[in-house]
Amino acid sequence: MIGAIEPADIPSLVLALTGVVPLAILVRRHRAGRPLLRAAEPPFRAGSPEIPLLVAGALFVAYSTGLLVTSGRFGPLVAGAGIAGLLAAAAVAAFLARRVVLLPRGPLPWRIGMGLLVLWAVLPLVLLALLLCRLIGPEQAQIDVLRKRAPGWQWLAVTAVVVAPVVEEVCFRGLLYPALRQRLRMRTAILLSSVAFAIVHPPTVWLPLAILAMALAWLVETTGSVVPSVAAHMALNCLTVATVLLGG
Repeated sequence: MIGAIEPADIPSLVLALTGVVPLAILVRRHRAGRPLLRAAEPPFRAGSPEIPLLVAGALFVAYSTGLLVTSGRFGPLVAGAGIAGLLAAAAVAAFLARRVVLLPRGPLPWRIGMGLLVLWAVLPLVLLALLLCRLIGPEQAQIDVLRKRAPGWQWLAVTAVVVAPVVEEVCFRGLLYPALRQRLRMRTAILLSSVAFAIVHPPTVWLPLAILAMALAWLVETTGSVVPSVAAHMALNCLTVATVLLGG
């Protein structure tokens, strides 16, 4: 599907259109000096950025390697063990990030709610960019696997909905972004971490993922936690997988 809108896309499009309302509210509050999410000073723990960068690099290497065994091509036991191993590695990295750089603010339900609200608000921009990308390039191979229910699609769905949001958020927003933020201004750190996140994905989704990544980095900046970004990332991937499977 290149540049086409199918019936299964309609619920996502409707949801994205409703996101204009929270987006407008957030922008108006920000302009009025009453932002719903306000950056703290300092946003993260002071310290050397080398440790977070090393942990982020190790986690990303483990993640890239682990994707080979979570595809299901080596059997369900290997795939299950790979998924469990990646989640365990992300948990260890998240613990280190919490001890070394992150300064969570606000109760857990509030952080999750803010993550879902910001995702809702930025969804019109992300989906518009995604539709534009469909016009200039083929869709991701993983999307084709899900649509055709090719062998291993179940493990791909689990990886997309659970593993990828946890690992990628801990790596890019929980470790890389705070490390950059310790040495750079907020906008520069958001831009660099978002570009890094986008370019490790296929070029046809660079634009929508860069937009998403900037919103997720802002969430971490204002809440001091990766919980909101993980919640937002999970919700978006769940919506994407459901749309593909229903339209398959």
